[in-house]
Amino acid sequence: MMCANCGNKTKKATFVRGYDLTIWAGLPAKARRMRVLRCSTCGANSVEGRDLEAALDALVLEVVQRRERLTGKEARFLRGRLQLTQKALAKRMGVNPITISDWERGDRHISSEHDFMLRALSLPRLPKNWVVRALGLLSVHKEPPPKIRALEADFSLVIEDQKRRGLVRARKG
Repeated sequence: MMCANCGNKTKKATFVRGYDLTIWAGLPAKARRMRVLRCSTCGANSVEGRDLEAALDALVLEVVQRRERLTGKEARFLRGRLQLTQKALAKRMGVNPITISDWERGDRHISSEHDFMLRALSLPRLPKNWVVRALGLLSVHKEPPPKIRALEADFSLVIEDQKRRGLVRARKG
């Protein structure tokens, strides 16, 4: 891989603490430890795509596991990781696209129902062992809102597997 700064082909893999992911995530985020390629000539750092994807997936998990309601920036980040437009996400969630825009701009707070839905939609793109950890958060809701039931099809296999293992409490009804 060539250095974008100086054109040198020699790069050495190293690890950096506190690597700033804000430009890729769209919200303030730093990786505790990030693998980078450092140019031996000019010292510039670059990140390989797979390492960046893994760091952003870890950030999805962190956002999904937060106890507080999602902020507009977090909602935009999750939508971006889902690779959905505002219109496509609105259709999946059964809301007007303007509502999605209002959440992301901070003009309106996301409802607890839609917060739950967006978190649930974000889980299937994560590696399965990460989903197990995140399901602990989602299982604290005793009875999900009606719209959530339609979303369960997206990750029902994962939920059923976790129920069999006793990691998620089965819901009555």
